[in-house]
Amino acid sequence: MDSNLGRGIYAEVSQSYREAVKLLTLAIEDERGEVIKVALAYRFRGLAYKHLGRRDEALNDFLEVIRIQPKFDLGYYDAGVIYNLTNRYKEAVDAMTRAIDLRPDDRGLGRRRGERGNAYFHLGQFKRAQDDF
Repeated sequence: MDSNLGRGIYAEVSQSYREAVKLLTLAIEDERGEVIKVALAYRFRGLAYKHLGRRDEALNDFLEVIRIQPKFDLGYYDAGVIYNLTNRYKEAVDAMTRAIDLRPDDRGLGRRRGERGNAYFHLGQFKRAQDDF
């Protein structure tokens, strides 16, 4: 792991979130032009921000992932989680639905449907919530 991206991802999964933010910010600059690497840097920096309680910054990073890699399902999933955490349930439903549509057979489908079900519940759409749970 001799790149800022690799070290930053390692720092995030090792729960060294401040270090991850620092390294992944550098990686975003280092990897310009490498769309997949930049998307990964934004995603993992967003996860670090989320763990630090910096939800607005996390959401901005997840929306950037969606902008540069619109078919990357985890960008929508991560944004949907933040929307749920910030009581933006309609947006959470939309993001989770897009994540589900992009990877309907994925092992993470249960988590996506659970997050969407939570949003439906808070919107008072109990039948839809039950269907997702």
